[in-house]
Amino acid sequence: MWKFLVLFSAICCFCSHTLLANEADEPPRFEKFEVLHDSLGDLALSDILTNQDWQGITTPIFSGGYSTGAHWIKLTINANTNEKLLLTLFFATHGDIRLYLPETMVDNTAHILAKPTEVKHWFFLQQGNLFPFEQRELDWRAFSFALHSANVSRAAQQVVYLRIVSSSSHLVFPKIWRIADFLKYEKHEIMLFSYVMGMMTLFLFLALVSWFFTRKPLQRHYIMLTIAAFFYVICADGILAQWSIFNPYINSIAMGVASALLQIMLLFVMRDLTFKKDQTLWLYYVQSGFIGVGVLTLMFAILGYYYLIATFFVSINLLATIVSATWSILLWRKKILAGYICLVYCLILTNYLIPSIGYLGLSTLPVLNMYGVEIGTFFILLVLLVITVYDAYHKVLYIKKQPYKRNYKQKHRSHSVIGSPC
Repeated sequence: MWKFLVLFSAICCFCSHTLLANEADEPPRFEKFEVLHDSLGDLALSDILTNQDWQGITTPIFSGGYSTGAHWIKLTINANTNEKLLLTLFFATHGDIRLYLPETMVDNTAHILAKPTEVKHWFFLQQGNLFPFEQRELDWRAFSFALHSANVSRAAQQVVYLRIVSSSSHLVFPKIWRIADFLKYEKHEIMLFSYVMGMMTLFLFLALVSWFFTRKPLQRHYIMLTIAAFFYVICADGILAQWSIFNPYINSIAMGVASALLQIMLLFVMRDLTFKKDQTLWLYYVQSGFIGVGVLTLMFAILGYYYLIATFFVSINLLATIVSATWSILLWRKKILAGYICLVYCLILTNYLIPSIGYLGLSTLPVLNMYGVEIGTFFILLVLLVITVYDAYHKVLYIKKQPYKRNYKQKHRSHSVIGSPC
């Protein structure tokens, strides 16, 4: 009997140890994710702490579209006791972000120390594209805040508040990490971005070579599209702010300028693929009109008013790709337009459809909202590169064949003259 009790006790001890280890190894997470729209942007922390009009979010990402004022995010954190944490925001285009946290969650060993607020026992940290990059906790492309899990059990609520103001889309994707886990993720992210940048540089080199042999508008506009896509990636993913000398004006307009330039150059390439024939003139002129909208948006962005026209611009981009793809399918069915051009237009439509509905606040698909434009643009550049290189190869081959064709015609004429009757 005593052997059974000893064995039972040993099993209980082992199971309890395993359960405690699993609990200790459980990563931090958000118990609740709630949002409040401050349309005037005038609510203070004291108002927020007593406000009951919070809207629960069931997805890991919140999409507020292009809106004025501020969005407050209430995060209830579930983490181990007495643990150093890192709160990150993946979208790197927000202008002003403030994290409000209770005194028990302040990390006094952090790189950036929290400052007291007007509410007793509450502190705040501030970052954003309108503030120096050095205010961020880590030298990372997006936003990061150091936290310290309070000395309480997991059952107790640990609540922090985010206040976000942005001239771009109010896409908010917060994530809570252990620092070691985040550093592992960052290594993979650096590898991914290095691969994308390297491939885009290769695309640019091959496009320059093809343009050297052809000097056609298609190759020239593709080169400019690749440069615009490169600029968009470093702006949208915060790499420009991380690399460049701090300039609030440049940081505030960069995303709008990059978006407008990318769309303008993409429409130029799309228009170059549409041969200016009677059957395709309508599509050609419609795309020219959409280019005009892109130029107007570029002017707004340079003046710092991109947020006023952003919703209209994104909607027009979506309309432009829908019209172009639909009309190209009709022309392809009539055998007026090549099938590969129709395929490119459909790819461009897919590229803009998914992230655009996220930017407008109609979708909350994390990966596609985060990297949809970058992934789609990469594949579009790849397909267009094949087209431009093939076009250059076809022209070089055509030029090389011309002397042989002329010699053949001359020989044929000479034989015709000799063999003709007197």
